[in-house]
Amino acid sequence: AALFRWVPALGGHLRARLPASDALDVFNRNLLGSLDARQVARTIAREAAALVRADGVGISLVADDNLLVESTVNTGTLAPVAGQSLPRTGSLAGWCVATGQAALINDARRDPRIHPPALEVADLRRVLAAPLELAGERFGAIVAVRSGPHARPFCRRDLQMWCRVAQIVALAWSNAKLYDNAVRRRQRLAELYGFTASLGGSVDARVILEAVTSHAARMLGADAATLVMSDGTDVVYRARYGPGEFTVGFRRAAGD
Repeated sequence: AALFRWVPALGGHLRARLPASDALDVFNRNLLGSLDARQVARTIAREAAALVRADGVGISLVADDNLLVESTVNTGTLAPVAGQSLPRTGSLAGWCVATGQAALINDARRDPRIHPPALEVADLRRVLAAPLELAGERFGAIVAVRSGPHARPFCRRDLQMWCRVAQIVALAWSNAKLYDNAVRRRQRLAELYGFTASLGGSVDARVILEAVTSHAARMLGADAATLVMSDGTDVVYRARYGPGEFTVGFRRAAGD
């Protein structure tokens, strides 16, 4: 495993020669050995294709609006479509998410589930796809492809292997996201604690309000923030951070 991590290209070549169960075990250990989402993505990109001798791998995840799947990890012949959004209906990844089924396609140009732009950009001919699912929730799909007119067809054994890869990837990806969210929460709590402690050194209302506004903007990743307070009849703009329409001290009727 250490050799594979230090020498990725050689590791992929050797794994292609290992028995399927051993190669999958190496992939499992390498993938679940990290909680960093970027490292998990790099491991998938580097090693998953070798398990089924694909020349491209793609992972698509369900977007927040639940209407699109977004290409998140793309390597090899699928690299040109990285970052693109795919429709939930009209794409193979969307079909996997909707049905929970895996697919083996050896004539991609005749299959209506393949998103047409991918055919043109990557010259897809053979495709494996499986849903990413954990605890009953389907949150994406992982695809392997072989491109070009002379690409060797996938077989049922390849599909079985790819379904097992999908199970490992789903667990590793979920663990990485949970870890990433926990780190972000700790960072925000630390920032909030530091901010609260810093306010204890001032009794100037203007300084405190400006500090609250600027810190709120930074924590939320916003370019600007405005603190508005009511004096009973009007609202008054008490503090501002970044560009804004109204100046500090501007008043307007509470109902406007």
